[in-house]
Amino acid sequence: MFYDFDWVTAEREYRRANELNANYEISLELYSYLLLALNRLDEGVKLAQRGVEVAPLSVPLSDDLVLAYYIARRNDDAIRQGQKSLEMDPIDYSIFINLARVYEAKGMHEEAIQQCQKAMSLAGRTSQALSLLGHAYATSGRQVEALKILDELSGMSKREYVSPYDLSIIYVGLGDKNRAIDQLNKAYDDRAGWIIYLNVEPVFDPISSDPRFVELVRRLKLSS
Repeated sequence: MFYDFDWVTAEREYRRANELNANYEISLELYSYLLLALNRLDEGVKLAQRGVEVAPLSVPLSDDLVLAYYIARRNDDAIRQGQKSLEMDPIDYSIFINLARVYEAKGMHEEAIQQCQKAMSLAGRTSQALSLLGHAYATSGRQVEALKILDELSGMSKREYVSPYDLSIIYVGLGDKNRAIDQLNKAYDDRAGWIIYLNVEPVFDPISSDPRFVELVRRLKLSS
């Protein structure tokens, strides 16, 4: 799934895993990723919900359900589930990242920025949090601040790996389709970030009709 994009074989193995143990939360979790990536959103959400039923005290599975709702454009459900995650663990980095995505999708830029800042207060200025912060700055008209984030990530890349997937998110926010798609092609080569969600990730809606984006989706075997 993550490296070969062999969806048919991956799904066969997930199905077999679930036959062997219908209550194994990890196979439920990973199978939901595949279903979401293939735009089988209702199935993906149901499997993520099943994961939470099987492991109701698991914060990671709760976070996965938030992400599934977000991918399915069910943002209000995502926020409600996010609050449940925070009740279980009020310093959960992943939930602040996911809530930043959701608030940004709803056009609630300041709330998205706040979630990014909370995430960074817990885990530092990670490239993932910075990419979402840069996107929120860009889409709220604060382009100078978004460009500063790009400069910061450029500096980080001299010391450590910075995912081109993260960079693409900022370029989308800035309306720079060419650089966004260039970075996504690098992410494909690196198998970086959540490239498997390329065809369903709401942040890429503004560039989804570009022929180069469509071709990349085809290379991922997400369309014929």
